[in-house]
Amino acid sequence: MAQYAAQTTEAHARALSNARARLNAGFRASTGPSGLSPQPGPELAELLSACAEWRRTLGGADDALLQQLASLRAPGSPRCPGVARWERAMERDDLPAEDPGAALRLTDLVDAAQLAPADRARVEAALDRQWAAVASAVAVRRQAVADAEAQRARLLEQWGAAWELTAPEATAEERLSELERLDARGRAAEAPLREANRAAAMALLRLLPPEAADRVRDASDRTLWPWIFEAERALAETVRKAGEIAGPALADPLDAMMRDLAMRLAGTRRELARRASAAEELGTIVASAEAGAPAAELIPALEARIRLHELLARRLRLITEATRPMQQAAAGDPRTKALLDERVESLRALARTHQWEQRGLLARIAELGAPAPSDPPAPEGR
Repeated sequence: MAQYAAQTTEAHARALSNARARLNAGFRASTGPSGLSPQPGPELAELLSACAEWRRTLGGADDALLQQLASLRAPGSPRCPGVARWERAMERDDLPAEDPGAALRLTDLVDAAQLAPADRARVEAALDRQWAAVASAVAVRRQAVADAEAQRARLLEQWGAAWELTAPEATAEERLSELERLDARGRAAEAPLREANRAAAMALLRLLPPEAADRVRDASDRTLWPWIFEAERALAETVRKAGEIAGPALADPLDAMMRDLAMRLAGTRRELARRASAAEELGTIVASAEAGAPAAELIPALEARIRLHELLARRLRLITEATRPMQQAAAGDPRTKALLDERVESLRALARTHQWEQRGLLARIAELGAPAPSDPPAPEGR
């Protein structure tokens, strides 16, 4: 602890003093959610640079301390060093993530397994390396965001206040592109965290019995890709509401139809997860392009996205087909019929959106100079 104090006490005091001295000059009161907005200039640049440096100092000191404590851990202790490092990283460096894969929480997956306390402790200990890898990715991402924010502030300081008013068009475009690249760098930093979370989830699945693994796999899929399950989730909610309105006479047949639909969708469930795992989120692909990724990397990502949408279209047709007998069953009740009619229109709108994205992805592939992707093999279970 003495070494930790030596590394952090004076550095924290300097960073805190720096922040207090420059906070009012670096930020202004605003009507936004935080109540503050950054004020470009030398004070903001110095403040953000000092904060980024303090974050590096604190992260290094935390890692050294946790490694020292891990070496002192008693044999058989239920406390896993990797979990301690993960918890500290989340406390210190967690940020909201646009990428659901980066937003995944390994603790949520362990919870979903529903293990007995002793089994949970054993599994957590077996994942020690994965906890540490995720913790490292969380810290690296936060540092990348902090460094990008500090660099952005330095550029705006150099360019001067209201630089947009007199900058030549070519200069303005170059500067705006530079700012966009910095923003993209922060978004791209989510990718290593997503990969660390994915590797940790796969390691967890290998440690679990089949039923627990199925619970974790379902929780993971629905956390990583909630949008690919939205059509069936929304239909289930519509059926629930219709049953509440009409009572058992309609609720029971509708529930039976939903069970039949679930069995039909199960035939593509494993392939759906496989394709979703292979496909990047569209925003991630765009961020990679903005960060300078070559076409050779972008084209396979776009093709994987297309193959995912092809399977989603098949599942959407199954869901839409399942609503027809539901509408017929509800024909005598105008209120429930209206709910199901609205759901059908929503499914059609979703199909149109999928088709629009598919056309755009195919156009981007053609513009990048590649042929259209070949038809994939039929999904498993079909």
